[in-house]
Amino acid sequence: MKQVERISIMRIFADLILADSIIDNREIDVYVDFKKKYAITKEDEILASELTLAEAIRILRESDIGLQKDLLGDFNEIVLSDGFCDKKEALIVLSLLYCFDDIPRDYASVVSVKVSEINLEDSQVLYVESKYDNDINKAIAENYRQISQELRIAMFDFVYIPFIAKHFAELQKGQLVKMIQFVSPKFSDEFIVDMIDKLLNTTTIAFCKEQLCNKLGIRSLYATDPAFMIKIGDSQINGFRMANYLKIDIVGDVVTMVRSFVDRYIELLSSDSIIISNPKKSNGRFVYSGFYKQVFDIYMLQKEIRSSLLIDTIKESIILPELNETLGSLHRKEKAMYLLFLIEMNNGGINFSLPQTPSQLNKYKKRMALLQAKYDVIYSNFGGADSKAPDITNEKIRRPMLSCIKKAFTDIGTRLHNAEDYTVQRTVTGVYTLYVPRQSVFYFDYHEGKKIPFYESRLYKEVMTIR
Repeated sequence: MKQVERISIMRIFADLILADSIIDNREIDVYVDFKKKYAITKEDEILASELTLAEAIRILRESDIGLQKDLLGDFNEIVLSDGFCDKKEALIVLSLLYCFDDIPRDYASVVSVKVSEINLEDSQVLYVESKYDNDINKAIAENYRQISQELRIAMFDFVYIPFIAKHFAELQKGQLVKMIQFVSPKFSDEFIVDMIDKLLNTTTIAFCKEQLCNKLGIRSLYATDPAFMIKIGDSQINGFRMANYLKIDIVGDVVTMVRSFVDRYIELLSSDSIIISNPKKSNGRFVYSGFYKQVFDIYMLQKEIRSSLLIDTIKESIILPELNETLGSLHRKEKAMYLLFLIEMNNGGINFSLPQTPSQLNKYKKRMALLQAKYDVIYSNFGGADSKAPDITNEKIRRPMLSCIKKAFTDIGTRLHNAEDYTVQRTVTGVYTLYVPRQSVFYFDYHEGKKIPFYESRLYKEVMTIR
């Protein structure tokens, strides 16, 4: 047997023993016997603490079929060695059955991710997809009540994002704003209204990519077939807490698949006592518990958010609305500089490097004079006098400004998804540029009384006339 297989076996043994947070003498006795059977060494035990459950299962799926059959029996024995199989132990064993014992095997997998500020509960079955599947969504919508009832028998709540959004949409928007102001008083009214609009119009695809992938770090959902995802427990890996999820791709009839999952799970449990979760949903009620609270909290979580940029030259502000954040640490000169880069990134960025030959010097001076003229216009729009605008062609003046811009986005940290795209970067060819999507940049037009795309704004058109 390969060492990597022994390490993987040890990882699963450890998760099974620790699943119920109780280490029983009988479990340890069985474990000692299994260590001898699989020749697990002290080194294997140490290295297993660095391996995730997902990696361990992936490695053993590639091992000999006979070994996998033996392991299923041994894992089941260690779970029952204390005379009881609780929910968390049953979920791990069920995952092993799906990954080792089912044909085809590739429709189930385990995903391990570092635990975020918000963690999905192990009482939820979540429908996920990265591309809309009309047939499956139709089947779920038509059989939603039956699917939910089947899962509740096994103490699970079914989380289907379109129906969660529908619940919030049933509340009057004004009342919903007041309720959210009560539970989240630190956020501005504008931010809350924007979040409500996103929550009411969310889809499973958007929720998976923007919330679960970006905020909770479940990157595998960027490209996933329609599937059910269930949290099966946590592991400690190198001092970090990792959340483990079973993802089962939907194959065949949805209701039949759910019923099979429930039957297999209940067979593993040692208790006949079933507690049915039932959040009291009704019209006019903001359910702030269970999976409704989970979805709401994930949306309000200020982490790895894809934010737009809103330019407000009257208030001399650059705002990230989705973060409820204003770049207050920047002065007028840095804001004007940043806006210049937002304009010039569409032209490939800005190259401040001096020419290597005298013949190119005149072109360089003309290009720098053009950039300075554009900067002066932007600076004056932010409330400054263009005659007092800093000389951005001077490196000693420009470099501290670029450092301030970088620090402003660094201070935001992980709240902003792909923060480096918003920061002025120098390429290997010496060009300074940004990588902010054009469609994410807006300008508040006080004549129209609303925000408009920046690249359709009066300011942008004025700057672009400078030749």
